[in-house]
Amino acid sequence: MKKLTKIKLVNWHLFSNQTIDIQGNTLISGENGSGKSTLLDAIQYLLVGGRGGVKFNVAATDDAKRTLDGYVRGRIGAENKEYIRTSDVITHVALEFYDEKEKTFNIVGAILDLPRNSSMRERLYILENVAIHEEMFLEGNMPRDYKSMKEYFRDQGIDLEPFDTQRKYRDGLSKFFGMDARKYAQLLPKALAFRSIDLQTFVFEFLLDDNPIDIQSLKNNVSQLKRVEAQIKSDREKLEKLDSIIDVGTTITELREQVQVNEIIDNLNWVEQRENFLKTSEEALGKLDTKLNTLRTEKAELDGVIEQNDANILNLEKAKDNNDLSKTLSEYQDALDRKNKDYTHQDEVLKRVYQDLLEEVAFLKEITKVVPDQAMNNFIRYYEQNHNNLDSRELVNHLNLVAGSVSAYEKAFHTERQNIERSKTELSTNLRNAQFRLNNLRKNIKTYPKYVTDLIDSINRELTYKFNKEINVRPLADLIEVNDEKWRNALEGYLNTQRFDIIVEPEYFNDALDVYERVKGELRIYGVGLVNTAKLQAYEEVKDGSLASKVSSEHPYARQYVNMLLNGIYCVYDVQDLKNFSRSITPTGMTYANHTARQINPRVYEVPFIGDNATVAQIKIAEGEVKELEELMKKSYSDTDTNESVARFLSRSHALRLVQQNNLRYIELIKETRKDIATLERQLKSLSMDASLQKIEDQLDQERNNRRQLRLDQEKIISEIAKAREERQRTLNNIDEVREKLEMILQKQKEFSVTHGAVLSIAQTQYQALKQKTQYDYNTITQDIQRSNVTINNQLNRMQNDITNQMRAYVHQYSFDAEPNFESLITFEAEANLIKNNNLIKYEQQATDLRKASEVGFKEEFVNKLRASIEQAQQQIEELNFALEGKKFGSDHYQLLCLPSEDPEYKMYYEIIMSSTAHERQTLFTEGLSKKNERILMELFEKIASDNPEYDRLAYEFLDYRNYMSYDIKIENDNGNLSYFSKVSREKSGGETQVPFYIVIAASFQQLLSRNKRIDSGCVVLFDEAFNNMDESRIEAMMKFYNSLSIQLLISIPPQRVSNIIPYVNTSLIIVKHNDYAIVESFKDDRVVQ
Repeated sequence: MKKLTKIKLVNWHLFSNQTIDIQGNTLISGENGSGKSTLLDAIQYLLVGGRGGVKFNVAATDDAKRTLDGYVRGRIGAENKEYIRTSDVITHVALEFYDEKEKTFNIVGAILDLPRNSSMRERLYILENVAIHEEMFLEGNMPRDYKSMKEYFRDQGIDLEPFDTQRKYRDGLSKFFGMDARKYAQLLPKALAFRSIDLQTFVFEFLLDDNPIDIQSLKNNVSQLKRVEAQIKSDREKLEKLDSIIDVGTTITELREQVQVNEIIDNLNWVEQRENFLKTSEEALGKLDTKLNTLRTEKAELDGVIEQNDANILNLEKAKDNNDLSKTLSEYQDALDRKNKDYTHQDEVLKRVYQDLLEEVAFLKEITKVVPDQAMNNFIRYYEQNHNNLDSRELVNHLNLVAGSVSAYEKAFHTERQNIERSKTELSTNLRNAQFRLNNLRKNIKTYPKYVTDLIDSINRELTYKFNKEINVRPLADLIEVNDEKWRNALEGYLNTQRFDIIVEPEYFNDALDVYERVKGELRIYGVGLVNTAKLQAYEEVKDGSLASKVSSEHPYARQYVNMLLNGIYCVYDVQDLKNFSRSITPTGMTYANHTARQINPRVYEVPFIGDNATVAQIKIAEGEVKELEELMKKSYSDTDTNESVARFLSRSHALRLVQQNNLRYIELIKETRKDIATLERQLKSLSMDASLQKIEDQLDQERNNRRQLRLDQEKIISEIAKAREERQRTLNNIDEVREKLEMILQKQKEFSVTHGAVLSIAQTQYQALKQKTQYDYNTITQDIQRSNVTINNQLNRMQNDITNQMRAYVHQYSFDAEPNFESLITFEAEANLIKNNNLIKYEQQATDLRKASEVGFKEEFVNKLRASIEQAQQQIEELNFALEGKKFGSDHYQLLCLPSEDPEYKMYYEIIMSSTAHERQTLFTEGLSKKNERILMELFEKIASDNPEYDRLAYEFLDYRNYMSYDIKIENDNGNLSYFSKVSREKSGGETQVPFYIVIAASFQQLLSRNKRIDSGCVVLFDEAFNNMDESRIEAMMKFYNSLSIQLLISIPPQRVSNIIPYVNTSLIIVKHNDYAIVESFKDDRVVQ
């Protein structure tokens, strides 16, 4: 310990040249105004670090007027003599300390140079291994100036180098005394004179360090977290605007697609109407042809009968008039000729029939190559075997069978066409889905099995609702990357469905598990893994050479999970090396485990899912799938063409028409004509035998009656033939017109179906629904489509204005490089997916990491340090109480108290932080705390971590551990009565209030020493007018208490108190004033003080 052993004063107020020897604790006494305070001020001046911190004569008043210049010049304030020294003055003030450890003397001193007409120059110095002696300060009888003193020491081999600044001098004092010189300089003036103290303030200033918790790292984390959260907020705002744009764009796309669908439905409706019309018209045409043929035949027959009738009447009239039977016989011969002419006509009809039959046989031979049929083959054989002797009945039977087969095949091909159309519809749906997946992949939206996305959507939706913030769980494949593509198949195959396992933050796992349990049955979700990431801490390390080393990830839990799954799987390139490890794998997916090699099914890794490169691969696969489906769609339309071609080929069959035209009857009719010819021949023969006139009259009447009826029948047939011809021509014209338009529309539809098969599929589905709804009322369907188009066009106009305005606002607000029109929607979609699938994932992970780092920082940097500081303060108080234990001051015992703050807010935080429960928890944010305490600590966290400059002062107060406690002194007398300084100081002013003051002062100085714990430290304490209101017992107890401490006392007291103090000091200084000078007499006592 360093002890003050000597004081040297040269030209210091009333002391012109005084060397004062000191040993141990020292009493200073003298009459009022003798110079006690002057001596103490000299010591104070050097110990507090120069005039920058000194308070002269502070015992008299806080506003004491003494100055350093006044002390140097010796200001006495007399009316006739203000200063003792009026010319240039050199003053020396020096203190000698003895280092008991090093056995050396050291000097702390000052050279004060005050010219008469200039300002003072201070030179403060510390000299080690030098003791005070007279020559160093005086040259003869004159004080040495700085130059002389420096030369003197140079001659002694000592370098006198004053400190450049008072700050450096105080730093030198700190080093020399082994304690905080700044705190000491603040505390020493407090000790010089008793004042009523605010214990809380005094503890803050002197007893406990002003050492606020340093949370800069925490604030940096929070600041960075706020920046990331601001970026997340900004991205979410962007995403919200982009989603709105995309929603409108999707609606526009759907409306435009519906316009296409409506157009297709309209075409389908038109085609079906026209096809039905064609079918009906062709059936009507066939009927008309049959009717015309029948009418023509009937007319031809009737014409022949009329002509014969006219000839018969003419012949009979001539026969009647001329009775020329020979001429009549000639006319009958003419009739016979006409009948022969009919025979010729019938023979011509039969020739056409035979030609039609021949063509039908040729057609059937061709069609049976495509659709072999027994009835057709039988007809062909019958015709070929009997073509010279055909029977109309057998022909009709055969042709009816052929017509039945043709009809059956037409129905079969119609059914086949329906199947093809259903297949096309299914292909269209698949193509639409494939194109949708491809578009999503191009937007960087990866496609997972439906049961995976269903579970992810359910968990995200319910957790977001429960915690009132957006929560996004993701499958493992989204959070990892393959860092060596040679091992992709092995990784994809080995992980298999574990690629889809969902990574959940530890704090959400239990809730996510509840969601899984709740929805698994309804959504039929089985086999998807939900990873309990809280149990993965042991898997931080990636093993070299393992399959895990082929995976990279910035997501900590994904990284740990992969390590757990794959660290034990070693990678080898040669299958022969597989057996060198308990579990291993090759790049081709050959695995080895349990002494068994097994190849992974390539179908498992056919579609990759891991990382961004998987998206590129999936795009190629999806493009191939779309191309394959488009090829299948083309084939379906080719099959449709083939089906329609065969159907048209079948429609060329005239079997049914041949039967319906009734021309086959000519095979038998011509036989009847032959009979008629034979009859005429008999009539001729009869007339030639019987030429009676009466017979001619009878025959004439009969023929005339026949003529009238025949003429009526002829007019009717001619009218019917004219009507049938007109109707047939109209039907033919309509058929030709419709068929031409139909072929054009069908060709366009075929071309459209190849490129827009999915839209065609939707149109066909909607068209079927409309037909059911309208009960196949095609006109109503057309009206519905027209109304729908009007509504859609109105919506499209509004939507297109809306999306243009939203795009324009987004481009302006975010300086986005895109044109504000619907055609740029893909650019906005790409921006949204970039934010959603890249930026937000990255920022949210950063936020999660920073939030956890902030939680750890809050606990380690603040809560634990705050608790440790509080506990350390409590320990310091306990140490002081240990020193006070058993000591009585009069009849009182004193104990310092360190209690929770009386401020409700600080007290609330104190109780949570100092509770054993909070201290033992791993985190103070979520685990183990009640919701109330969690909220309270979050409030504290916000206060101390705020980066708002307006809250800096508030944050600083909450970082000061001392604010979390209140302080008092418990006073207990011999009777067991208790009182507290906080109350006593307000109600009393005697020794009861002084004892706590000196106890706190002692504790404060002792605290300064104990912090450094240096053996060679030193601490001088100055009291001026000490113990003036204390009784003898308290003074006695107080001196004993101070003597137990590692401090050196210099106590200035009035003469009446000398007897109380002398037993407890080794040195007594008596100051005597004579005229304008003061001298000090030193009395030493080597006895061991009490």
